[in-house]
Amino acid sequence: MKNIFKNIIRDQFHATENHNSEEYKTRFHNYVNSVEYNNREYDKVESSKYLLSIIIEHLNFSEAIKSIESTNHNLDNSFIELIYHSIENNLSLKHSSIITDRVHEDDKVFYKGEEIHPEGPLKVKINELPILVNPWNGDRVLDNMFTINSDNIFDGDSYSWNIQNIYLYPMDIVVCQGGNHSQFAARIKNQGKTLIKEVRNYSNLYNEIYFDGYDFRKKINKSVIELEYSREQVFYSGVIFELGRYILDDKYDVKSIF
Repeated sequence: MKNIFKNIIRDQFHATENHNSEEYKTRFHNYVNSVEYNNREYDKVESSKYLLSIIIEHLNFSEAIKSIESTNHNLDNSFIELIYHSIENNLSLKHSSIITDRVHEDDKVFYKGEEIHPEGPLKVKINELPILVNPWNGDRVLDNMFTINSDNIFDGDSYSWNIQNIYLYPMDIVVCQGGNHSQFAARIKNQGKTLIKEVRNYSNLYNEIYFDGYDFRKKINKSVIELEYSREQVFYSGVIFELGRYILDDKYDVKSIF
């Protein structure tokens, strides 16, 4: 009898899992179809970039709303890049980096194997690239909406000590690890400039893996890469990853941002 109930529960679980899988894959293919088969045959790279911008804004506002509605601090957006790190570890791979921060001569020994951009941080307009932020504190979200204004336009140089923005290639997005709330407000108001202090190149992953809408899989045998993150986090990291493939296939030069 125990085995009967066990089999029933197992079958229900698999049925639910398969249903969820199909829902996520449908969502994913809608993004692919928007790039591949849009009515006016828009450029695929430009289409991918627009979709990436929409996704990043959705994630930013979603986290900000959760921080206002709940006292629990959310850092969901920070997991997007961590998923790529986890995949790298699984495959024993390592992304390459270009350090665009100011590095003291004595500290360069800590950056062996990494290229250092001699001119320091890259300055970009606050909405020039999609920036994934972590507005995790509802009070600070509101505070910065007031304090970042026409009399106090956001300036990355002034907040350089707190700004930690990293550009991801070929995803063509920036992930923020410092200065989340001020940059969130500045982006809403479309005022100011910010800094990019590192460029991370994940192009080596694209020959090894793909995202099928539900899981990341190894190309060599289609096996699933197990990840201990929420389904939504894996989903959006996967969509961002595959939209980046269009940019990579277009031979986009990462150094063109300098």
